[in-house]
Amino acid sequence: MIGALRGLRVLDLSRILAGPFCAQMLADHGAEVIKVEAPSGDETRRWGPPFADEAETTSAYYQGLNRTKANIVLDLRLPRARDVLHDLISRADVVVENFKVGTMQRWGLGYESRLAEEFPGRLLPDHWLRRRRAAWRHAGV
Repeated sequence: MIGALRGLRVLDLSRILAGPFCAQMLADHGAEVIKVEAPSGDETRRWGPPFADEAETTSAYYQGLNRTKANIVLDLRLPRARDVLHDLISRADVVVENFKVGTMQRWGLGYESRLAEEFPGRLLPDHWLRRRRAAWRHAGV
């Protein structure tokens, strides 16, 4: 793969617009992006029409935001799947997630409680943005 971000590994745990778009832009610039989906698949796969296939199983929306990503299915309700996720995080340079606040913490993968200490150089954009928003609210911005 060519591009300014060649050699960068991104783990995409996101869903619905902002996160997938962020990860897709990184992929468009050469990053290797691995998208994690639930066994039921990303809900946007069914957001159509238009669909990208005749069987109407993959929406054009989903295809547009995930076109060059590798996929893995993990049922993150299961401890073994969370172990696999932790291993994927350990091998990623960037993790993009937009779960509801507290979800990663409940899975034992909270940023402050675990990941920041284990992977101090890891970039987790959603975590950073949440902290900035909280600081801005506090400052009245």
